Amino acid sequence: MHDEVLNIIAQSLGIDPRDIDETSTLGQDLGLSAADIAEIVTTVNLKYETEIDPDEAAQAKTVEELFETIGKYVPEDLE
Repeated sequence: MHDEVLNIIAQSLGIDPRDIDETSTLGQDLGLSAADIAEIVTTVNLKYETEIDPDEAAQAKTVEELFETIGKYVPEDLE
């Protein structure tokens, strides 16, 4: 799941996923807006057929925190 989410983030930024570090901040380091994060969450929801709470995802400050939030909603057998 981590690689897929990294790919989704990288695609939205137009960068290589290897350029994203789990400790990167979503806003300051990566320049993601709340709308960008919502779009990423929507893409993950569609891919994994889940319903991630957008308010909870919006509170993630780093890539790692976003992974943790998504991990609460994506069943382990799909990871």
